[in-house]
Amino acid sequence: MDAITLLGRNMEKFWEDFSDLYGETSLVPEVVTDFWFEPTMCNCYPTVDIVRAKDHYNLYVELPGLTDKDFNVEVVNGTLTISGKRPETDAKDAVLIHSERPTGEFSRSFELPDEVDGEHIEAIYKNGLLEVKLPRKETPEKHIKVEVH
Repeated sequence: MDAITLLGRNMEKFWEDFSDLYGETSLVPEVVTDFWFEPTMCNCYPTVDIVRAKDHYNLYVELPGLTDKDFNVEVVNGTLTISGKRPETDAKDAVLIHSERPTGEFSRSFELPDEVDGEHIEAIYKNGLLEVKLPRKETPEKHIKVEVH
């Protein structure tokens, strides 16, 4: 199974489970069948772009205002998880009257396809953007001769 299909199935399963738990509401976005089967509207934080190149995938994760000590990137049993905590706005001696920035703990997980080499994943954080490079394993092309009887 290719990576796009696998991730699409994971997203579909998530929204099915969400609907089963909370029921059908207007808050549940419709799922479209585009590149990663992402919902058309998503209240997911942090936001993530996934790009496939010839020999690797890149995940671009927006984490503005954080330092590399505020979040973790780990792979456990073939699942990549990015988690951390965004502090609340410190208004000091003032009253916060409006906030649109998400705060508190966050976590995003992605089941990695078999073709990803989990031993050589690299992550770089710069200017509020985390780039996670997921190298693809080199798999030699297999030729199998099938006998006809």
